[in-house]
Amino acid sequence: MSLRVRTFENTDTGFLAAIWQQHHLLAGVSSSCPSTVWDFCVLSKPFFEPEQFWIAFRDETPVGFLHAGFGPNSSMTDLDPKVGLISSFCVIQDPDEDRIAKRLLDECFSFFKKSNAESVLALGSPASYSFYLSVPPNDGLLGVRAGDLRLQNWLRLGGMQAWLPTSRWEIDMASFRPPMDRTQIQVRRQCQVSRVLDGQSLPWWIASAFGHAEQLFFQLSARSPLAAQLDVTFWQPDSTIPGLDSSGYLMQMNKVDADNESRDRLVFLLSESLRQLQQDRIDRVRTIVSSEDIQATHVLQRLGFRCTDNGVVFRSQLD
Repeated sequence: MSLRVRTFENTDTGFLAAIWQQHHLLAGVSSSCPSTVWDFCVLSKPFFEPEQFWIAFRDETPVGFLHAGFGPNSSMTDLDPKVGLISSFCVIQDPDEDRIAKRLLDECFSFFKKSNAESVLALGSPASYSFYLSVPPNDGLLGVRAGDLRLQNWLRLGGMQAWLPTSRWEIDMASFRPPMDRTQIQVRRQCQVSRVLDGQSLPWWIASAFGHAEQLFFQLSARSPLAAQLDVTFWQPDSTIPGLDSSGYLMQMNKVDADNESRDRLVFLLSESLRQLQQDRIDRVRTIVSSEDIQATHVLQRLGFRCTDNGVVFRSQLD
């Protein structure tokens, strides 16, 4: 078999969609990423670089691709050249698929080493992401799905190790009921939740990564004295993008503090936010968090979210 690898060209999106679909079917899920989604959710990002996107060909047949780049810095204001990020990695079913995957990984790691990156993550996580946000099945945040055993095996063979477990939580808004107990009644007397119509002033990286989605921003404030204390952001994909499901909202949770008062106030903030989204006839809301974040898990369970999928972020430290 003659195997060659080249970088991305503008005419590639049609067969990339086919590779994407076949790879995910082999992992047990039905997922499509048509050309329109590539155009609006991937290629339009200001930090997209064609030389960080490798495509493998067997003779003249495209058989796999790997899309990488750099993650954001801690303030989400720019990229961090020290942290490489593999955002997508798909290979069709092929007798020589392990070799194809290895060749793509070799190209990727060679690039990151030349760029002096210190570590590489695969795939995106709740704290480090860039592409494919709100694109199922990973939402650009879940890492590698637990069911994608082929991809997990290739990453391990490439020297990467499982690093951060993740989980996706979802709630059917038709069945949502705000939790109500003595503590929540007390929080309601002390605080109020409002939808900020002008949204939040976003760091450049977040605004760019979520540029294909509409932001909904809710804020919890103490009634006396009036002071903002907590906030939460929801993202809805642009409904005009063909092929991208915009019926559900993706919720970004801030870190959950361990003390009971902060946790109870967060429950109230999320509860009131979800109630308003329910009135807007939103079908469902999902979020992705680290499985090690016990506080976040407790809050989501209290609100009626259920875990629908699990993943893991892989990591490699470069020499």
